[in-house]
Amino acid sequence: MYRELSVEHSLFMIDPILVEEFQQYSQDYHDLQPAFNLTHSEVDTWAAAFNHWLLLISQEECLIIDHIKTFSHTVNIFCIQEIEKTEMYLMILDRFTRKERFVVACFLTDYVHAWKRKIMEKHAYDEMLMRNLCTKTYYLVENIELSQMTPELQIILENQAKLVKLLVKEIQEDCAIECCIEKSIIQAKAFLRYRSPNKNDDFAT
Repeated sequence: MYRELSVEHSLFMIDPILVEEFQQYSQDYHDLQPAFNLTHSEVDTWAAAFNHWLLLISQEECLIIDHIKTFSHTVNIFCIQEIEKTEMYLMILDRFTRKERFVVACFLTDYVHAWKRKIMEKHAYDEMLMRNLCTKTYYLVENIELSQMTPELQIILENQAKLVKLLVKEIQEDCAIECCIEKSIIQAKAFLRYRSPNKNDDFAT
């Protein structure tokens, strides 16, 4: 499914060559993929991992969020911005190579999606969850003029607004984002050690 990714799946303004780079890493690490169907379908889960990887290379690539998608992707952009605020985000940039950040991005997608699913189930947002799981074009939704708004898009945007409010509250009450990143780093280090057991551990702590 990662082969279906395109520039349109990106929340950032990017060059198509970055899509090709991510797809090459997906082939190189063919034994690793994000967990599907936690909150999104397979292709949209790959899109989430792609955007997490873009976040992890955004400083060196000078990437910025595509303003066209700020209204239609409030949940995803909120999570990306919260990740970027943490000290562990900088730790990833310092301790993992560009290619190794693909591994981190896959695990980060797993933990962030599991966290969001837990919140949706906790607050009985079953309909929202099922809508996300049943679509294969979640990351292709763009900012639509209000005059062009369909009932389906209206529901998507309203659901995102509700979920953002819940995520803000959860973040204020605990360190969920930091926990997601920390677990991702631990998993990524274990995976990379397994893949390259003779490699010097440059990120041992």
